[in-house]
Amino acid sequence: MLDDEISATLPVVLWHRSFHAITANSPALDWLGVTEIGQVDEAIRHQVDIGAGHFFEGGLSAVFGRIGGYFFEPSRLSRGFANLIEMVHAGGITTIADMGTGLFMDTATEAARIHQALGEDSVPFRTMLTPICTAFAGSTPEDALAICDSLHETNTEKVFFDRHFKLMADGAFFSQTFQLSEPGYIDGHEGEWVQPTESTDLFADVFWRAGYQIHIHCNGDRGARYSIDLLKRLLNAHPRVDHRFTMEHWGYSTEDQNRQLATLGAVVSGQPNYIYVLGDKYAAFGLGTDRAHQMCRFGSLVALGVPLALHSDCAMAPLEPLRLAWIAANRRTIAGTELAPAERLNLDQALRAVTIDAAWILGLEDEVGSIRAGKKADFTVLEKDPYEVGVEGLADIPVWGTVFEGRPAPSIREPD
Repeated sequence: MLDDEISATLPVVLWHRSFHAITANSPALDWLGVTEIGQVDEAIRHQVDIGAGHFFEGGLSAVFGRIGGYFFEPSRLSRGFANLIEMVHAGGITTIADMGTGLFMDTATEAARIHQALGEDSVPFRTMLTPICTAFAGSTPEDALAICDSLHETNTEKVFFDRHFKLMADGAFFSQTFQLSEPGYIDGHEGEWVQPTESTDLFADVFWRAGYQIHIHCNGDRGARYSIDLLKRLLNAHPRVDHRFTMEHWGYSTEDQNRQLATLGAVVSGQPNYIYVLGDKYAAFGLGTDRAHQMCRFGSLVALGVPLALHSDCAMAPLEPLRLAWIAANRRTIAGTELAPAERLNLDQALRAVTIDAAWILGLEDEVGSIRAGKKADFTVLEKDPYEVGVEGLADIPVWGTVFEGRPAPSIREPD
């Protein structure tokens, strides 16, 4: 149990940075309405430890209702969206993608809240929404597909669904619940699947056949193996060209798995911040030095011709594309340790991964991501030229603001 000495009366909930686990003290369990395992759906009890006040992966759904009600209280939600708008704009971003729409409430209701907050003319960016499979627990894949199809009726130019669907394979990287192949974690603990792979298979088949672009959260090499095998089965059963099956995060994989992605036509949306904040720790705990150095094999992916985007997975990393590019190009930890220099991206590759290649993975390459006649007039305005400061200086370039669809939107005060 989270030490009740912190407070024996005040509810205390610690939400892990991974976003995949919470720990609650005794008063918090009362507040959450879950004080004994019998109150938890049998299908997720293996990912709930009432005695420790620990809910993780699929077990989080036991408490999402109460937590969602807290965070979606109107005034709190309004402040949260205001913070989000400020962070996105300060990062020089003109298009964002929510890869988990429906996490806290039914997908249509959650989308309506996002439309209300981010659909205003004053918001200088657009938002692509992607339904997540965990939002449809208890529904058949066919019913989920019908709901997702209907969501397109709510689309506007500013906030929209675009036939993308998110699956979940293995667990979180930050909390080390991702699935590792042999020899596993060096301390002997086991990884987790976010939901049963049998269920993931069923949802994947239905949405694949319907022509949706599938994104799958996978972090460990065992999760990667499952995801690759899933793509092979889908291609064998119902071949598709230009499917852009997307591996989300891609924390630890093998060289062979990267080569398979290239052969299968898959793409990767990678999370480089794992290198910066976790490289040293994971060398000592969980992975060991060799595997920690080989996290985020982005240089190998690009060399093989696999399209690569870099994402923040906010709040796992700041909403700062230039910082993500800097990490991928330098591969240094927060302590300054260099990790697998051969896996670095060069300057061109790093910048493409936060511009045109990111647009490609979202299927928006004909609209955004580069400067070309007929595309949206979106620009990030920088105070320094990345090609003058080089990869070492990327993270320190001030962002003046953006031009969104032709309208200048400064994010910092101009000099007097």
